[in-house]
Amino acid sequence: TGQVLKSDWEMDDGGQASAGGTADGAITVARAKELALQAAGLTEDQIYGLDIDFDRDDGRAVCEVEFRTDSAKYEYKLDAVTGQVLKSN
Repeated sequence: TGQVLKSDWEMDDGGQASAGGTADGAITVARAKELALQAAGLTEDQIYGLDIDFDRDDGRAVCEVEFRTDSAKYEYKLDAVTGQVLKSN
């Protein structure tokens, strides 16, 4: 159904997460989902098992988005500030 099953925000530099699930300047959970679906060429009703995690990777704020369809598993790493797709599997 495309419903977010899990969303986390982790920061190792003492940063604060806001009530919306992002740190200052970061994309939202909804935007991360939108960008990953757009990159996959899918719609929300075509996926399930959506998992979105915000983290730091080598000092860079990133957002990892994972979901499944009936035939595949998708994994995207986005820049958590710009929304640029950094890696996809």
